[in-house]
Amino acid sequence: MKFKIPDFIYFRGGCNYAFYIKVGFMKERRFKKGIVNHVYQRTIGRFNIFYDLADYLVYYTIFCTFARQAEVIIWGLCIMIDHIHSLIQADSVRELSGFVSRTTSVFVRVYNKERKRCGPLFEERFGSAPKADLKRLISCIIYLANNPVERRICVRAEEYRWNFIAYIGSACPFSEKFYVKGLSKRLKRALKNVDWHALNNKYLTYPVIDALYRGLENREKKILTDYIIVRYNVIDYEKVMWHFDSYDQLLTAIHSTTGSEYDLNEDKDRFSDGVYRDFIRILKQMGIKDIRNVIMLDDDTKFDIAKNLLRASNSHLRQVYKFLHIVHGSA
Repeated sequence: MKFKIPDFIYFRGGCNYAFYIKVGFMKERRFKKGIVNHVYQRTIGRFNIFYDLADYLVYYTIFCTFARQAEVIIWGLCIMIDHIHSLIQADSVRELSGFVSRTTSVFVRVYNKERKRCGPLFEERFGSAPKADLKRLISCIIYLANNPVERRICVRAEEYRWNFIAYIGSACPFSEKFYVKGLSKRLKRALKNVDWHALNNKYLTYPVIDALYRGLENREKKILTDYIIVRYNVIDYEKVMWHFDSYDQLLTAIHSTTGSEYDLNEDKDRFSDGVYRDFIRILKQMGIKDIRNVIMLDDDTKFDIAKNLLRASNSHLRQVYKFLHIVHGSA
C-alpha cells in the first residue's frame, strides 16, 4: 500500500518545543535540511489581534530577537491582522518548530499581560510547507509580499510596512533620511534606547514602546518606527535579492503576479481588510482612545460599538465581529 505524502505538515505550537504531528517516515520525507519552509500561523476564530503600532512592533522584535538566537535563516515575514506568514530556513524540524513555538508563546504572554487577558491567540497547530525548488520559493516570496494587496489593504506591496519589502530598497521608506545632529533630544534618547535593547538581544515590550514614542511629533514617530525595523531586521535580503537583478526587478515580479501557495490551506476572506483602519478612526471619533484594549470591553459595550461601526462604515457584520472578538451567534 502506498501512502500519499501531504503537501503540508503541521506542528503543535504554544509550548517550549513544538512536536511533529505526523508519523516518523513523513518527517524524514517532508523535511530536508536547509530547505526554506513557508510557515503559516492563523489566529483562533480568525479574530484580529494587531490593532496598533505597538502590537506589530512587539511581535516583530520578539521574532527578530529569537531568530538571532536560533540557528535559522529568515527569507521573509508578513504580519497581517489575523495571521502571519514567514519563510524560514532551518537544519532540523526541532530548530524550526522550536523557534516558531518560542516566538509565539512569548508574544502571547506579553500580549496577554498588556491586556490583562488569558488564553491562546493562535490555533494550536501552525502549517509549514517546504519550498524545495527555486520556482516555488520565488513564487512564495511574491505571495507573501502580495498578501496585503490581496486583502485590499494597499494597491502595491511596497506600500505595506509589515511585509518589509520596502526596506529592501530603503532604510527609511516610510519616513525621511535624518542626521543625528538635527534630531530632538527626545528622539535621540529613543534611538539610543532602541540600540541598547537590540544590542542586548532584548525585544521591545509595550511599556518600553509607549515610553519611546511618548512626546514625539508624527514626523519623529515615523523616523523611529523605520529605525526600529531596520535595527532589529533579520530578513536575509541578500539571499532574496540573489534571485533578482535589482530591487526594481523584484517589484516588477511582485506587481506582475500574485505568487502562489498551493501547499497550505489559507482561508481566503472575500472582505477587504482595509475597513479596519476605518474602524479605528470611527472609534477615536467616538472618544475611545484605548484601541489596544477594545477586545477586553464587556459584551454589552461591544455590541453597542458594533452597531455604531456598522452604521458608520461600509462593512459586513463578520468584519465587525472579527475586530471586536465577538463570537458569531452570541448576540
